[in-house]
Amino acid sequence: MNVFEKIVEWSDDNKPLWLRDALRRIWTNNGGLTAKDEDEIYNLLKKEHGFDVTIEAEAEVLLLAHGPRSALVGEEIVLTKMSELTGVNALASGQVIKFEPSGMTVIYGENASGKTGYGRVMKSACRARGAVKAILGNVFSSEKETGIPEAKFEVLIKGISTSLHWKQGEENPDLDPLAKVAVFDAHSARVYLEEKNLLHVPYGLDVFTGLSKLCSSFKERLKQEQRQFASENHLPFPAPELSDETEAGKFYEIITRKASKCTLDEIDQLIKKLNELTELTPKDLEDMKKLKQSLEDEPKNRADKLDKLVLKLERLQLNLSELSAYFSSGNFEACAETYRKAKKFAKESKKKSEELFKQEPLGGVGDDLWREMFLKVKEYSEKLAYPEEVFPCLREGALCPTCQQVMTPETKQRFGRFNDFISDELSKTLTQMKKAYLDLAGVYQRLETDPVKNDPTLLAELSAVSPWLSLVIQQYLDAVRVWNYKDEVSKGEWVLPSKIGHTPDVDLMELIIHLKSEVAKLRESAKPEEREKLQKRYDALADRKTLYDHKQVLQKYLNATKSVLRLDACIKDTRVSSITDIGKKLTREIVTDKLKDAFLQELVELGLTEVKEKITMVDSGSDGGAYVRLELASANFDHERLSSVLSDGELRMVAVASFLAELRAVEKTCTIVFDDPVSSLDHKWRRKAAKRLIKETIERQVIIFTHDIVFFRYLQQEQEKYNLKAASKGESGVVVSTQLVEKINKVPGHCTSEQLPWELRSAKKRIGTLKSDLQQIEALYNKGQLDEYKNKVLLFADKSRKTWEKAVEGDLLGSIVQRFVDDVQTRTLKDIEIDDRDWARVEKGMGDCSEIIHDIAEAKQEEMPVPADLKSLLDDMESFLTEVDKRKEATRKRRKSMLEGNGQESIPAEVSTSKLNLKLGEIVGKEQVVRPFNTE
Repeated sequence: MNVFEKIVEWSDDNKPLWLRDALRRIWTNNGGLTAKDEDEIYNLLKKEHGFDVTIEAEAEVLLLAHGPRSALVGEEIVLTKMSELTGVNALASGQVIKFEPSGMTVIYGENASGKTGYGRVMKSACRARGAVKAILGNVFSSEKETGIPEAKFEVLIKGISTSLHWKQGEENPDLDPLAKVAVFDAHSARVYLEEKNLLHVPYGLDVFTGLSKLCSSFKERLKQEQRQFASENHLPFPAPELSDETEAGKFYEIITRKASKCTLDEIDQLIKKLNELTELTPKDLEDMKKLKQSLEDEPKNRADKLDKLVLKLERLQLNLSELSAYFSSGNFEACAETYRKAKKFAKESKKKSEELFKQEPLGGVGDDLWREMFLKVKEYSEKLAYPEEVFPCLREGALCPTCQQVMTPETKQRFGRFNDFISDELSKTLTQMKKAYLDLAGVYQRLETDPVKNDPTLLAELSAVSPWLSLVIQQYLDAVRVWNYKDEVSKGEWVLPSKIGHTPDVDLMELIIHLKSEVAKLRESAKPEEREKLQKRYDALADRKTLYDHKQVLQKYLNATKSVLRLDACIKDTRVSSITDIGKKLTREIVTDKLKDAFLQELVELGLTEVKEKITMVDSGSDGGAYVRLELASANFDHERLSSVLSDGELRMVAVASFLAELRAVEKTCTIVFDDPVSSLDHKWRRKAAKRLIKETIERQVIIFTHDIVFFRYLQQEQEKYNLKAASKGESGVVVSTQLVEKINKVPGHCTSEQLPWELRSAKKRIGTLKSDLQQIEALYNKGQLDEYKNKVLLFADKSRKTWEKAVEGDLLGSIVQRFVDDVQTRTLKDIEIDDRDWARVEKGMGDCSEIIHDIAEAKQEEMPVPADLKSLLDDMESFLTEVDKRKEATRKRRKSMLEGNGQESIPAEVSTSKLNLKLGEIVGKEQVVRPFNTE
């Protein structure tokens, strides 16, 4: 049982649906959940605990069909062919990819060639991580693609050929053999940088890390929702007035004191009870109305209502009595008499002041305004200026309290006269009379002239008992409020307004006495036992009606409380302890000493010897994480981050090492598929990866998808090196076959029988392809399809020019320096001899091709080249290659003869290396072998 199968087994053990759905998404998305994924899983979690949430799709659990399967001991599964693809991207139909059963298959294709489409089918059928995403049909087709992606695989199971039909989305147990193929792609590089650590996650165990992080994220979201409910979750305010004796009152008491401590079932019972109590029928409402009326008509209730009215009327009567005392003829006459007396004393005081102060420089001395001013001056002097002196202070050097200048004798005399005037009996009497007048008249300002403003319904209640008296009081109060107090005080006329008229205080007192008598009679006639029955029935209905009025708030409170409890259950579901336990358990099972040894051995075989010395594997994992920590072994690097110690290429190679180590540790010889394993690597690491994968071909079938021409070339070279070495030992070599995927006539996915891509084909091989192309071009020309013919000619000319370039590189220069190859092949110099004719032939061939391309690109009106012209290009190229081959053969023989000592410039066979070098130096010095290449 592999890791994935153990994960499925763990998830099947009574795990909630939302968690199993999360596992599926994390697995199929390589842990990269989108915000939409997280929201949907979060809603599944809440729905599972009773929340009413909208979810686009139901939970889909992780199944064995979503991932790889483990091969049985001794079970060998080999892929031989993939064919009959339909509904896959825009791939050409009828194509077949054959796999080398006992070696390596390299499936090469440039970008947009269709290689990725075949890779997607392969990864999906083999259940690689992240490969179960939907494969689209031809999105560029004008016709709507409706077919489901399908493909046919032929496999050998224990040597027996079997056909397997794969169909996207179909759970077919017969496809389990394909699921036992191991796949390495960008998602398989399970190596992550962390501060001072490099983490390696064994295949599949990263789902627990992802699940743990997801649970932690959900836990915070759930707590935030709880806080939100707590901030908005309130009972009605102010609290409704309910009787302790009614069923509704008792129910409300339970809600306020116990709801927050209830279980979900108990909350449901409370909600059910609330709905029952607030279900009032029209008959219930009518009964409540009748009961209320009966209680209001009942003697005791009427007595209670009259008692309340009497209390309010007594307060009103007291206020009216105060107003009546003020607005009386006696009070008005007293005010008028006091005003007249004050007026009389004022005249006498004025006459006296005029006689005393007629010689004063300023007028008005002695009148009311001056008197008020002088009294203030006196107060200032006695309290602030000269608090220890008797006013006026007339001692030597004293200052005037007004101008604050030293008083002259004349000023002192004047102050003395003024003070004598103010201090005599007449002035004192006048002051007392004015104060008495203002005190008597000012009582009005302290009276409440609108005693019903705080009880606006009082007069209406009074009107129900005595409409006449209510109206009289209203009119009286209106007249009192409009009386002009200031005019009366200033004029002193004090004429009682006719509108005020009769004061109703006496009438109101008589009514109060009458009402008290009525209350006494009603209380004598009341029957307490009957009233109690009516009251209980009314209270029961009234409290239910109160609950109904607050039902929305109460429902919100109970539902919020219920939500908090459900959120508690959700939070309990997000605990990561069980996730951490299974992650650590599986890590211990997988990360054995055998895996550690295999990992370190892979580092060596991939050329990562320095890395091997820098890092060691340590079992680790926390918070649901399941990984191996790769620590720096040297104490000298403790302070460094691994990102500053290991290069990007080394990190990628560490990922490849971990993948191969896991296969080595379980000792399974399953087929492995690599999808662009050297992405982002430089040429040095590509070569090392190629060497390691060629070696792996000895153990198992290897399939590689790549668009990297350099890596493709390295695989060829490493195969050649390995086979040469194996042959020298009498051992078998490795077989590497190639499947090229190309875009032909704008249709991708054509699988050709060519073993080499165009870039690596020899000039002669290219000429063979160009001849085939020429046949198609000639057919277009004969049919008059000139637009297509023009495009094909342009492509033909471009490929011809590149073939001339290849002829120079591979044939004329003997592949001394090659594109996509690191080495310089100096040994082929012995075959090379170049003269002016070579330059001329190459110059002409390249020029002819370029002229065609230039003319077509510039849309010149000259006549397009005909097929015969194109054939002439190929003939010239073939003729040139034939001549070069003949000359190279002759040159090789001549130089061989020279080295063997058979000519004038012979070199003895038993000569030392130094003598050989000297001999070659003499030959070069005589300039008899290689002439300078004239480019002028």
